[in-house]
Amino acid sequence: MIVTGFDYARHRILVIVRGATPREQVFDLLDMLFANQEYLSGFDVLWDQTLAEANPDWTSEEIRRLVEHYDRLNRAARRAPAREAVVVPKNNALTFGLARMFQMQADPIRGDVQMQIFDTRAAAEAWLDEPRASEPSGTAR
Repeated sequence: MIVTGFDYARHRILVIVRGATPREQVFDLLDMLFANQEYLSGFDVLWDQTLAEANPDWTSEEIRRLVEHYDRLNRAARRAPAREAVVVPKNNALTFGLARMFQMQADPIRGDVQMQIFDTRAAAEAWLDEPRASEPSGTAR
C-alpha cells in the first residue's frame, strides 16, 4: 500500500510505502506525482519505505523500465529543482539494493533533482531541511 500526503509548510510530499507494493502501484504513483503541480513546482519528496516488505518481483529489468518511465515523465514535465530522500532500513537489503539501482540508473536523467538514500527518517528529513546552495541560510522550506 502507498500513502501520500503534503506538508505545505515544509514544501514536501510524503510517500509512505507499506507491505509489498505491486509494480503497477509504483508506476501509477509516478504518473500521479508528475500530474501534481506541487511536485512539478519543486516540492521535495520523502519516500519512507521503513514499513515496506521486500518484493522479489522487482528485478533489474523492472527497475530499468521504471527509470525509463520516470525519464519520459520528467522530460515532458520539466520539473523544478528538488530533492528526493528515500528511507530504507538497514535490515531490508533487497529494497535498499533496488532503491540504489534506481538511483544510479536515474542519476544521468534526473536533471536538477537530487536523490539520496538513508537508513533513518530523521537523517532523511535533516538532509531535506538543509538549505540549498541557491537559498539563503535559514530559509524555511
